[in-house]
Amino acid sequence: MKKKQIYAAMAIILIAIISSCTKDTKDVPDPAGTITTNLNSWYMLYEGTASVPYVTIYDSYPYIQRILGMDISNLTTSFQIKLWDGQPNSGYFNGDVESSGGGETVNIGAVHGLGNVTDKPGSGYTNNCLLQKGHGYVVRYKKSYNTPSDVTFYYARFYVVDWVISTTGGIIGANITLQNPF
Repeated sequence: MKKKQIYAAMAIILIAIISSCTKDTKDVPDPAGTITTNLNSWYMLYEGTASVPYVTIYDSYPYIQRILGMDISNLTTSFQIKLWDGQPNSGYFNGDVESSGGGETVNIGAVHGLGNVTDKPGSGYTNNCLLQKGHGYVVRYKKSYNTPSDVTFYYARFYVVDWVISTTGGIIGANITLQNPF
C-alpha cells in the first residue's frame, strides 16, 4: 500500500514539473527604429553608392537601390535591383541591369513580434521566402550590383503582423514591422 502512495506522489510531482516547463513566450518590445508598413508595394532597403570596388557593371551608374517587395500571387518575398546615375529626376537606367533578385530572406518561425527576432542565421536564406502571419524574418542584401562572396552582407528584420485584405476578399499584402539596418 505504501508503495502505491509513493508512486502516486512521484507521478503527481513529475506531472507538475513537466507541465511547468513551457517555452518562454514573453513579448519583447519592438526595438528603437522600428517602422510599420504594408508590404503590398516595394520597400527600399538601400539607396546609395554601391560597394567599392564592385560598384556596377556600368561606371556611369554608380548608385543602386535594393528593394524588398511581396509577390501577391504566391505570398513570397521579392527583390529588385535598380542602377541609377545619381542625378535628381533622371530616372533609372532601364537596361539589362535592372533586374529581380538582390536579396535573400530566411523565415525564423513563429515569434511574438519583431523584438523576438534576435539572431542572424548563417544559412537557410532564399530569394523567394513564403510569408506567414505571426512569423519573423531576416533579410540580407549587398550594396553592390555584382554580388561576389567578399562583399559585406547588410541585414534587416521584419515580422508579419497581419494580412492586408482586399475589399473584395483576398490577400493583397502584409502589414509588417521592420527594422533596417539590423
